[in-house]
Amino acid sequence: MRPAFAGPYLERGEPGFEQAAVGRVFNGRRPADRRPEAVLLAADETDVQAGVRYAAERGWQVAVRSGGHSWAAWSLRNGTLLIDLAALNDIRYDAETGIVAAGPAVKGGDELSPFLEERGRFFGGGHCPSVGIGGFLLQGGGAGTPAAGAGPPSRSPPSTWSPPTANWCGPTRTRTRTSTGRLGARVPRSRAS
Repeated sequence: MRPAFAGPYLERGEPGFEQAAVGRVFNGRRPADRRPEAVLLAADETDVQAGVRYAAERGWQVAVRSGGHSWAAWSLRNGTLLIDLAALNDIRYDAETGIVAAGPAVKGGDELSPFLEERGRFFGGGHCPSVGIGGFLLQGGGAGTPAAGAGPPSRSPPSTWSPPTANWCGPTRTRTRTSTGRLGARVPRSRAS
């Protein structure tokens, strides 16, 4: 039996399913051969939890979408429940502890960075400001950014690594180790300069 989700839930063939499945995919070249069995537009964390349990009951895997910025549309998978996290976009700051909590659909450069700058903080999230921060964490969107050496999850990467250009909005960045062993980031110069 389908749970009473707070957010919309659509299965293949239902009105609105196609828009829910691909409408927020960044790349206009959407894969024609990959579609989830259903889409849950999660209204809150409770929807996410119920969605994961429901997918398990149905024998489906779970795919998630934070900002929809994956160039290859990796959130579109056959045999899955796609849980779209667009509504999980709140940002909170506790001035007493200095801790920021942000939902996975918060856009790193467009939303989180300005919020943090007003509080004397920053988010080293790369050069493509419209990526949801869930993508930086789950799909590697933060690789090669100035934050590369800021601690976990980038404690033990290879000494030099170049990301695939298909996941980037602009020039490829390369991570390098500095003389102190910390990671830094540099943008390759063009041949003309």
